[in-house]
Amino acid sequence: MDNQNENSARLWVFQNDYRENSKQPETTGNGEVSVGLLRQLVDAYKQDETQEVVKVKVAGWPRESKAGKSYQFFKIEMPRAESQPATVESTSSPPQDDIAPF
Repeated sequence: MDNQNENSARLWVFQNDYRENSKQPETTGNGEVSVGLLRQLVDAYKQDETQEVVKVKVAGWPRESKAGKSYQFFKIEMPRAESQPATVESTSSPPQDDIAPF
């Protein structure tokens, strides 16, 4: 993997040309997971070892191979940290002049 993909996984998924019955997968393919992503996944798990899953972000694109065969390309990364929105104080009703203390 090159530097731009050092913290990601990539999957190439093609139509299964060898499928003979409904119990076999419709698509199949290969992939690679960078050591950087593996470390991030382990670190995310270690933050809370009671969690059942570690969430990831997935993006996919339709592609065509050099041989002209259509396939789906997927990239998997850790989700970006969500920034906390600024809190805005609001009042449930506008202040009323008739209850002012002066």
